[in-house]
Amino acid sequence: MQRGLAAGDTEGAAQAVPQSVVDAFVIYGDPATCRRQLADYRCAGIDLPVVFPMPVAGSWDGVPEATIAAFASASSEPGELVAPGGGGGERRAEVG
Repeated sequence: MQRGLAAGDTEGAAQAVPQSVVDAFVIYGDPATCRRQLADYRCAGIDLPVVFPMPVAGSWDGVPEATIAAFASASSEPGELVAPGGGGGERRAEVG
């Protein structure tokens, strides 16, 4: 992975990450799967997970709002969800 990054080969570097590492550290999939994975993290003792959406097609249009909507029901406490927006901004939403 380091050689790929050093050579500017981000695709090759990404392919070098074992699937077991991705599965252990990354929440991905459809909203129901992501909520289940988030619940598993919380049951394991992670009380402040950080959710950072990554657009699949490269466009940020609607991604922060969709992420907030998908994870709001997974929040066990009232609070604030913050999602990064395109261009370095943030989107915030009250939950609970």
